[in-house]
Amino acid sequence: PASPLPACSLYDCLRDFSKSERLQDVECQSCSVGVELSSLEDEIILLKGAIDSVARRSGKVKSGAEGLVRELRGLETRRLFLQSADLDQDDNTRKCQVQGFLGIETEESNALLPPPTRGPAKKCIIISRPPAVLCFHIQRRYYDAATDRMVKSAQFVAFPLIIDIAPFCAYSFKDSSMTYKLMSIIEHRGSAHGGHYVTYRRNRSGDTSSWFIVSDDNVTAISWDEVRRSQAY
Repeated sequence: PASPLPACSLYDCLRDFSKSERLQDVECQSCSVGVELSSLEDEIILLKGAIDSVARRSGKVKSGAEGLVRELRGLETRRLFLQSADLDQDDNTRKCQVQGFLGIETEESNALLPPPTRGPAKKCIIISRPPAVLCFHIQRRYYDAATDRMVKSAQFVAFPLIIDIAPFCAYSFKDSSMTYKLMSIIEHRGSAHGGHYVTYRRNRSGDTSSWFIVSDDNVTAISWDEVRRSQAY
């Protein structure tokens, strides 16, 4: 059946999926790390100024600023750790990183990250590590409160042969690209309560512009024009 919703594209879905939203009372580890880094920068600047002042008065840094130099090195080591710490790591992995990086006992590693702060924040979902093979799942099954049942959306989602996901990646740069070539599409034929899956596969040998539709053990050649009209799942 035709969908009452207007057609959209896979890019539209990605933009909607990755758009930011405002949240309240969020626990944020990176926020507390950022606050401590800012404080460390100020302390490091002050210490360097104090060390330079002692050196100018005595002619040598070692004659009166040994304690300040040790403190400065400690602050710089702390800053380097916070700048390089992967906040997505689990505790055990971070313990190993801390022990190797700073040469301290693993029991102390949990204290090296400041406690998370709570407050308002913006949330968005983006891709941090693009995989070698990328799969998009279009969620077509949803609960319809008007009918009190699960239904299937028939909204058409257009998809390209080549997609660039750089705008949706965490570490992309301006004018950079992260392209993927479409190799297959899965289509569900039926309702929210049952049906049949078919697959459209690109021909990987010979003419790469040709496609096949695979349904159980039946394989039939098909044109890209027919493939692009499928209801991608």
